[in-house]
Amino acid sequence: MMAKIKRQDIVKYIFKIRLNFENAYPTRSDEEFDLLVESWFDILKEYPKEICDCAVNNALKNAKFALRIGNITEEVESLIN
Repeated sequence: MMAKIKRQDIVKYIFKIRLNFENAYPTRSDEEFDLLVESWFDILKEYPKEICDCAVNNALKNAKFALRIGNITEEVESLIN
């Protein structure tokens, strides 16, 4: 059985993207960051953690611009199919 994704995984993904793209996801408050994490979690929570981890890394490997949630879900779907 594959592990479920947790909110802390989402935080890690966002920080990973921020480290690679310095202007990615500038949030002005903790509330904005929490909302960003919540929105990503709502979208990714049905997918296994291992696939999401791989999808983020694959998307980063080929990214020329900061990743958006759509880039991640496209990569997830590609890995599943």
